[in-house]
Amino acid sequence: MGEKRPPRLMQRPLVGLDIDLSSVRMVRLRRRNEEYVIAGAAVVLVAPWGDDPDLHRVHTIEAVRACFAALGPGKKLAVCGLRGPEVVVRGFEFPTLPPEETQGAVELETAQMCPFSMDDGALDHQVTSDRDGKTRGFWVAANRHLIEDRIQLVRDAGLQCVLMDVDGLALLNCLSISDFGLTTADSCADDDPQYAIGDPQSASGPPPQPVLLDVGDAHASIAVIDQAGRPFVRDLCCGGHEIVREIAREMRATTEEVRDALLSQREAGLVKCESVESRLEAGGCRPKAPTASSLRSAALPSTLQTCLERACGRLVEDVVTTLRYYAAQNRSVRIARMLVCGSFAEAQGFIELLAAKLPIEVTLWNPVGQMARQVQAPGEELLNQAGTALTVAVGLAMRTI
Repeated sequence: MGEKRPPRLMQRPLVGLDIDLSSVRMVRLRRRNEEYVIAGAAVVLVAPWGDDPDLHRVHTIEAVRACFAALGPGKKLAVCGLRGPEVVVRGFEFPTLPPEETQGAVELETAQMCPFSMDDGALDHQVTSDRDGKTRGFWVAANRHLIEDRIQLVRDAGLQCVLMDVDGLALLNCLSISDFGLTTADSCADDDPQYAIGDPQSASGPPPQPVLLDVGDAHASIAVIDQAGRPFVRDLCCGGHEIVREIAREMRATTEEVRDALLSQREAGLVKCESVESRLEAGGCRPKAPTASSLRSAALPSTLQTCLERACGRLVEDVVTTLRYYAAQNRSVRIARMLVCGSFAEAQGFIELLAAKLPIEVTLWNPVGQMARQVQAPGEELLNQAGTALTVAVGLAMRTI
């Protein structure tokens, strides 16, 4: 894990590898002067695994291999990301400290604040500013077993994990390539409390910062950066997989039918790992091909939307609580806009639901769509179709060694 950027001479193209619960996403970037260029992208759905974690691991490894094969020849060097309750990102502020004393201060604070024992953890930190009598920065801690397991999984897939990062920090990387701009709602935030969270007295300060929300399969990640360059990252234990399961239970449908109804357009062109599916078919246990015809005929769109609203209740509540906590801890920062990405971001009705429930403007975010692309780059159609789901993978690939 780490943020420190090495000298330009050491930079080599990497692939960003975003391993989620039911899909694997991979992006290869190249540098052209000061610009990042997409040289390839792939998304592979992980084959069904039932309740067998060992089978899930096998299928995930196969999906990683299929992703890399889809990118074409290249160095097998990957930057991987982590998220979840065993990954912690926290900002720090100390009276001015010399570099040799900062590490000790960070370790002391981590021991007091980290939810797991640092005997089983890995720690890294970065100083973002050292002025006005303050040393400011952030630290990252993660369970060492989680890191080792991810490194081993990538190695089993034939790649080398050269850097371990945090998904929330990878999101913030993408702000540098995204022209999200300010809208009328942002500029009017001071006059209309519906569109702002934070201290009204900060209206004369810096412009409102966007908060980023990535909704993956297993978790959702919130990320925002303050004026001192310190990131705030929180992973929520609720993602698209749980939302789909809740809807399926309520509507007495299969999860495959619900996913097809909500995400059929986005997932229509995604790759399935044929080697895994062939093995399932040969073993006589290939699942029945999902269809949403029965779901669509049995339920009106309004019924599906109602179920979606109920299933997203926990996620919405956690997002609102997180935003208010951040605003209380950072009174000089005002948040007026949320940029949403991730594998579940383009689910039918999801952005509209968030916009209706949250006290700020909500926008679907696709920084990938603003990036230059290599001619005939693998995954061109995928980039047009599911770019927002690749945001974390792009942010990871922006790391250089």
